[in-house]
Amino acid sequence: MGTAFIIPTITTNYWPRKGGKSQLETYNKLYQEDNASCSQVQGNSQYQSSTRRKSLQHVAIICDGNSRWATTTEASSSSSRPPLLDSTTATTTTTTTFHGHARGASRVLSLVEYIHDNYSDTIRYVTLYGFSSENWSRPTHEIRDIWKVMEETAESVKEWVQKEYLTIQILGNLSDDRIPSSLRNTLLALETATSTTSSSSTKHKSTHPHPSSSTKKTLTLCLAINYGGRNDILNATRKIAEMVERGELKSTDVNSDVMNRFLCTNGMPDPDLVIRTGGEQRLSNFLIWNIAYSELYFTPVLWPDFDEHQFELALDWYYGRERRFGGR
Repeated sequence: MGTAFIIPTITTNYWPRKGGKSQLETYNKLYQEDNASCSQVQGNSQYQSSTRRKSLQHVAIICDGNSRWATTTEASSSSSRPPLLDSTTATTTTTTTFHGHARGASRVLSLVEYIHDNYSDTIRYVTLYGFSSENWSRPTHEIRDIWKVMEETAESVKEWVQKEYLTIQILGNLSDDRIPSSLRNTLLALETATSTTSSSSTKHKSTHPHPSSSTKKTLTLCLAINYGGRNDILNATRKIAEMVERGELKSTDVNSDVMNRFLCTNGMPDPDLVIRTGGEQRLSNFLIWNIAYSELYFTPVLWPDFDEHQFELALDWYYGRERRFGGR
């Protein structure tokens, strides 16, 4: 069965329009046309079998390979691809990295929509590793491209995520001065708006009807931005130590439940499945407290190519695993 590259309607409808079609919308249209002949995964009965819908609440993904994807496709697409940055400031390298991260953002939208539409009865949390605390060592132009894509994406999806009652939760340190204030404000506003929407939908479903709202559960999309697992553990440890020092907590009472309360992932179930795209086989400081018993799936497929078919392959692999959590 061939790999299907699907760009759902949301991908092109929700990019912001500034004086007409946005640069990202134009790019996505070209990508959609290039793959129009590919088969669709959604609706395929082999993916809808109830026997596959075992316990799977939380999928965490390390979205790796945007830049490499852009580099490998640059030569073949440069003649038809529209300019993505201001030609007065763009270089070949910056255009290429923006190209890759823009395509990666499109993949986020399509995959989240697919999960929301097809797995709302099981998958309640999806966590995406958007930018690690170690990614600051990347070239300045690439970091700028990442922020640009991230901000435009966050602005574009606000209407959709509220309509579909998704909840956005930010993990990581957004107070870092190196993060553009416009991006920080956009992300925090999106988090607040969706928190209010999901709460309202729970309380007022009878007076605010929504298609399938009675059967669909809220999907929480967690975005790990300027996040590092070690930093999260260190910050939690400091807070606990301060409480012990003030006499508010006995050291003998410190356990994993106490630690969980002070992590930025507080209230989230541990990931059942961790997917890393791009071929690397390491965790890169991602949720290292939380994934002690997660199933780890590594694939050489670069993130922009990790479509719905690839996601189903990861689920097939997961459902074939026997999770014993240290037992027999």
